[in-house]
Amino acid sequence: MKILYVTGYSRMALFNKLFSRTLSEIGSEVIEFDWNSVYKIYKTIRIFSDKKIKKRVDELLIKKAKFVKPNFVFVLKGEPIYPETIGRLKEITGAELFNRFGDDPWEFPSFSSKTAKYYDYFFTYDSYSVKLYKAAGYENADYLPYGYDPEIVSNLKLSKRDEEKFGCDISFIGSHYPKREEFLSKIKNKYNLKIWGRGWKGTSCEDAYQGNALYGTDTLKATKPLKN
Repeated sequence: MKILYVTGYSRMALFNKLFSRTLSEIGSEVIEFDWNSVYKIYKTIRIFSDKKIKKRVDELLIKKAKFVKPNFVFVLKGEPIYPETIGRLKEITGAELFNRFGDDPWEFPSFSSKTAKYYDYFFTYDSYSVKLYKAAGYENADYLPYGYDPEIVSNLKLSKRDEEKFGCDISFIGSHYPKREEFLSKIKNKYNLKIWGRGWKGTSCEDAYQGNALYGTDTLKATKPLKN
């Protein structure tokens, strides 16, 4: 079984690899299309607008799909890809199309609500967002929470500096939303809470705010239980 895996988020490099590795471990042949590498090349040249670069990304994706002839196309988020291009992928390959979207609900109005209809399966990490998709008529949407790789977590070592930086009772990594603030504000005085993400300055949880969102192994360090 061939899977064309469409990815490219450099800040989520570790996360990207986990998907690819897991798909390979269950017996799939995974062929990756990294749209970010295309962006880097054309951004370095500096003679193309973002719109032209995005168009070029889509052209190369279609070319790759024609060559690979996948059974499945698995897109991780995929904001650089025009929704119509996803429709073309379906026509060209006949493959089933999957999307795992990790930026709901804030990108629902601007992007994900427009592209979800082109997929056979559209997974969101936010259970509330499933209701948004269903209300918009997209019965293909379902809830798929984040997981973790036990092997990587168990082998991760924390230095003394890591323990000082990340040590707490509860870690929260994510952007500010009113509902999140409402919940976290109720527990921040009961527990040693640390928050990483955007939008928390000036809120009732600002005293727990630590800085920008974490990615890669820093995410794992912030959520790894410390030994007593």
